[in-house]
This record gives sequence, C-alpha cells and structure tokens, in this order.
Amino acid sequence: MEFLKTEMKNKGWVIKLSRPEKRNAFHSAMIKELDSAFKSIPNDAHYVLVEGEGKSFCAGADLDYMKGMIEFSLEQNIDDSNQLFEMFKSAYDCPVPLISNAHGHAMGGGLGLLAVSDYVFAESETKFCFSEVKLGLVPAVISSFVLMKSSHPKVKELLMSGAVFGVEEAKLAQLLSEGTLEQTAQDLERAELNAIRETKRLIRNFYEVNWLRLKDETCLSIAKKRVSSEAQSRLKQFLQRSV
Repeated sequence: MEFLKTEMKNKGWVIKLSRPEKRNAFHSAMIKELDSAFKSIPNDAHYVLVEGEGKSFCAGADLDYMKGMIEFSLEQNIDDSNQLFEMFKSAYDCPVPLISNAHGHAMGGGLGLLAVSDYVFAESETKFCFSEVKLGLVPAVISSFVLMKSSHPKVKELLMSGAVFGVEEAKLAQLLSEGTLEQTAQDLERAELNAIRETKRLIRNFYEVNWLRLKDETCLSIAKKRVSSEAQSRLKQFLQRSV
C-alpha cells in the first residue's frame, strides 16, 4: 500500500497512516486503502491498532482533495461520501477489537476513525475538532458513528460548535477510553481469540442499525451542503488562506 504501513506486532495488526507530510489527511486513494485494510485483518490477530505517522494522527480531509471537491456535481459528491461511509463501516465491522492511538491532531474525518474504534487513547497534548461547520459543511458521514460511540451531551455541543478541544473534554464526552494502550493490548493478547471475535460479534449485533438508511441520509446531506453557495464560499476562502 502507498499511504498505509501494516505489520503484525505481537498479536496485534498495526495499521499506520503514512502521509506524514500531509498530517495523514484523507484523500480518495487513502480512503480506498483503509477500506481494504479493514477488510483484510489477519485471522490470528487479537486486535487492530490504528496509529498515525509523523506529527499528527489525522488532520481530516486533504486540501488538494477538498479543492477537487469544489468542482464535484451533486452525484459525484454522493459517490465520494458513499466511499468514505463504506470505509468507516468496514472499520466498524472489524471482527476483533479496534484500537486507535491519537496524537497531535485528530480533526474531522480523523475523529471518525476514533468513533468507530472500540478503544481510543491519546497523548496528553492531542487536539480534536469536528471542523466541518467552520467550513459551511456538516459532519454527516461521521455523525452516525460518533453518536453510537457516545450519546453524552458534550458530543452534540462539539459537533455543532466546531470548537477545538483537548483530552480532558474528549474524556468528558466519552470519546476516549480509560486505562492505557499497553495494558489494553496485554489484556487482549491474553484473551482467547475465538472468544474475542464472538464477543465483538454479539456487541455489534446488539445495535440494530439500518445502515442503508443511515448511509443514504448522511451522504445526501453532506453532498447537498458541499454544492451549496454558502459552503462553496467558505471552502474557497479557507483554501485560499491555506495556500
């Protein structure tokens, strides 16, 4: 893979986002690679660990990727959003526990990766942001996964405000796990693999979700917003400032 690095470490399958020069920001090819990686977990892995290479875990959408989206039609935006949704769904469906270990920044879609994870850890100085509303967009694709992760009122506030927040607020919003990555990995490595898989399956089956409806509604929502005059104006201003 060009934008990911993968390896088996002890009994964990490590997926490392590897676009450090872009703070591991998403673009179409990286999203496709992630989707494939989450569908190709080794049979002997007790867990999957997602990390980011370089200064940040994931800065959200790549700027060049966003520039291209400005010219997308509604139908192209729907197709693009469907691809992103399917990647997060593949991560959510991971047959063993999924762990994310964040550092630096976790913004926009980067928070989507945290939301689909069973365990989430972060370095003490990590900054988070549901940044979509600042750009005239909505966190539509990730919202389903975020709200399944936590129904705490703080999450709703953060989704609506687009405020930057730190580890303590992330803990309050129930987006981060208690304990440590090291201890969690040790516990999962000691557990029996088939029991882990069956327990994960039971937990996922407990939530009866109409995934097709969620995908259709959320992808249409973000697609409509992307082609709106308000979002187009804000995106262009943001991209000009970022040059």
